[in-house]
Amino acid sequence: MAADLAIQEQVMQNHDVMNVRYKTLSKTVLFSVLLATGSPVLAKQRIDQTIETSSHPNVEIEHVNGKAVIKTWDKNAVKITGELSDRTEDFEFEKTGSGVSFDVDIGRHHGDWGNYRIKDGDDLTIYVPAASKIDYSAVSASVQLFDITNDTKVDLVNGDIEANNLAGRIKLETVNGNVKLNGVKGELVAETVNGDIEGEHSEGEEVRVITVNGNIDIRSDSPQLRIESVNGRMNFTTAMINELDIVTVNGKVKGDINLADNGDVDVSSVGGKVILKFQPDVSARFDIQAHAGGDIRNKLSNDRSQKAKYGPNEWLEFSTGEGSARVEVSTVHGVIELDKR
Repeated sequence: MAADLAIQEQVMQNHDVMNVRYKTLSKTVLFSVLLATGSPVLAKQRIDQTIETSSHPNVEIEHVNGKAVIKTWDKNAVKITGELSDRTEDFEFEKTGSGVSFDVDIGRHHGDWGNYRIKDGDDLTIYVPAASKIDYSAVSASVQLFDITNDTKVDLVNGDIEANNLAGRIKLETVNGNVKLNGVKGELVAETVNGDIEGEHSEGEEVRVITVNGNIDIRSDSPQLRIESVNGRMNFTTAMINELDIVTVNGKVKGDINLADNGDVDVSSVGGKVILKFQPDVSARFDIQAHAGGDIRNKLSNDRSQKAKYGPNEWLEFSTGEGSARVEVSTVHGVIELDKR
């Protein structure tokens, strides 16, 4: 009798185990079907969608990581093609009151912040009308923009920005990435940390270029130019300029300047070397100050600097031509050199 009860109990236990396994298997199959047929998307997915717009829509694009190419076409519509990353859970591409928005959501887990690599992300090509206003943001991405004639704003945490033949008001910001300017026109702000900024700019009222731990190499015909650099090299060339502001810390500056009559130049440096070359017929009043052991070298005129009787300070004041413009340069423990082109 006891043996029969033991056998019966074992059969019941086996039955319970089978029920658990069956339920587990059923859930697994159901979950797999959901993955295969519904959202969220957990495998790489192609996207090819178009939304009709006006000729000048606001286009907002936000994704986490990957590559994007934004270019113009001759249609009043925005088209997104390419491939979403295998971490994509959902995306929204929809019409808004002023244009369209595209937003990609991915699965986020503890410790993911450092794993948003560009090569593992989305690979997108986005077609927009030429007069679109672009607002693009991402965590870790590289973006190329072509031929947009309206306002453009790009904000990255990691990655490179390449701007080609853009016009309008342009703001490009990245951390741990480079900014490349090819034929950019209009009001410009370009900023990067741990990256370089280089290229050409024209036809804008105001330009501001800023780097931290990076180099700057830029040509601009803007009448107003401000360049700031910390721990980097700076090379710049201006057309006829009205206002020039240069701030550098622990860097080397080389500038070719065409200074307008009644123009203003302000240069401030801490450490490093500043070399400024002016047009041969420049007309300006020069006020040059070197503090804390700095040095002044004047190749622009025959005037020579004076040194303080007490303390490591040096200064130089002189005029060229009619002295119509103003040039003020100061350094702390750096070198200032003035020359002709």
